[in-house]
Amino acid sequence: TPLTITPSSGTFNLTVGTPADGTAVATVSGGTPPYTYSIDAASGPLPTGVSFVEDASTNSIVTLAGTPTVAGTSTTPVLLDVNDSAGATAQLASRFKAIK
Repeated sequence: TPLTITPSSGTFNLTVGTPADGTAVATVSGGTPPYTYSIDAASGPLPTGVSFVEDASTNSIVTLAGTPTVAGTSTTPVLLDVNDSAGATAQLASRFKAIK
């Protein structure tokens, strides 16, 4: 089956000072595991203090870690590239905003 990310996009409002740990962003399926993840060169930044992490037990769930530290004024598209071990790629295009 083809490599897919569900959902392929989304908008997330994060609260400054509140941990985002474990907030599910997407699930990766298909392709040939294991998967690798990287922020695309054309991506905007995640809110300060927050990063993407993969669920180490499944290697297929992308969550957030960290606590946003600065409120933003707009949502910036963040592009997460996913690659499988056979060379297939998929991309998650989400928007994140840290709010007070």
